[in-house]
Amino acid sequence: MSKTQRRITGLVVLAVFTMLVAFANSANAGKGGGGAEAEREQQAQLILLKQRQESSNSSSNPNSQ
Repeated sequence: MSKTQRRITGLVVLAVFTMLVAFANSANAGKGGGGAEAEREQQAQLILLKQRQESSNSSSNPNSQ
């Protein structure tokens, strides 16, 4: 293998490695964003559920106050 071939092979390997790292980072970022958004949605639904339970409890049982 000549010096030029070795240099080109090294650059190709580096380029492929860089592309793989970039792809992995973008995939993880997508997952993280979706997970955080889903968790916020879940927390919002939980809050709404608690509010509904509290309002139904206070309206069905006037002596609780």
